[in-house]
Amino acid sequence: MVKRGRMGRIIAYVDGFNLYYGLRSKGWRRLYWLDVHRLAENLLKPGQRLLGVHYFTTRIRSRPGDEDTRRRQGTYLEALETLPGVRLHYGHYLAKTRRCPRCQATWEAFEEKMTDVNIAVELLEGAQADAFDTAILVSGDSDLTRPVQAVQAGYPRKRVVVAFPPDRESSRLRKAATAGFVIGRKKLKDSQLPDRVSKPDRSRVVGAPRRCCFRPSPSSPATPPRARLAGGPVHDPEERMTPRPCLTRETRDGDSCFDEHRMPRWCAWTTLPPSCRPTVPNPHTRRGALTT
Repeated sequence: MVKRGRMGRIIAYVDGFNLYYGLRSKGWRRLYWLDVHRLAENLLKPGQRLLGVHYFTTRIRSRPGDEDTRRRQGTYLEALETLPGVRLHYGHYLAKTRRCPRCQATWEAFEEKMTDVNIAVELLEGAQADAFDTAILVSGDSDLTRPVQAVQAGYPRKRVVVAFPPDRESSRLRKAATAGFVIGRKKLKDSQLPDRVSKPDRSRVVGAPRRCCFRPSPSSPATPPRARLAGGPVHDPEERMTPRPCLTRETRDGDSCFDEHRMPRWCAWTTLPPSCRPTVPNPHTRRGALTT
């Protein structure tokens, strides 16, 4: 029998990339500068006590001409390291060669590895060590279904509650957990870091990257473009992780090559031959114009 007073011990496990993708799919760029410790606190119920937050991510690899991507992520991770009670866990990227099914052009892509494994290990170790009564899992990754089932089966007095990021729900994960809910925009808005974060030793002040605080102006579109039409650098730090070199009206693997605004997703613009470069929307015609 669980002793009275111990039912409220909470540890949060945050899947960084899954949370980021959820915010990005909603277009909530202003909420990227997120305080994960405060978010976990805002998810607690009365009488519960947060013991710690485990944040899982991977340091992205920058491409030539796009070094700012890695710098922005590094700034955010530095800010998270200043938060008491937050522990960061890093995975790695695995390089793979991809091939275009239409023109057979090849390019190097990177896949994130170890995040789901790291989460599973920490979750099971925490249950075994009786470190928590309830684990809050911030993720919508269905690959975590089996670890959640293992905790529920091996430690029936432990609870695993899944807090799904926006647009990242998983029915399998919800069924395996004790309970599940979607994190609302207000919770995220109320859990932002200050614009400037000081390190504990005062050796450095970390400021929010500009894209976390995007404000439309008369000279800029209401929605930041995903990529420059002339083959410029990618604006979205994670867009390059889902390459689609042949961007036409056709679909590949059942996934549309265009988003709702018919803007092309990331492509190896400068490395692929002209025959494999994307078709981009032409504002003056209904059909797209081939970028050369």
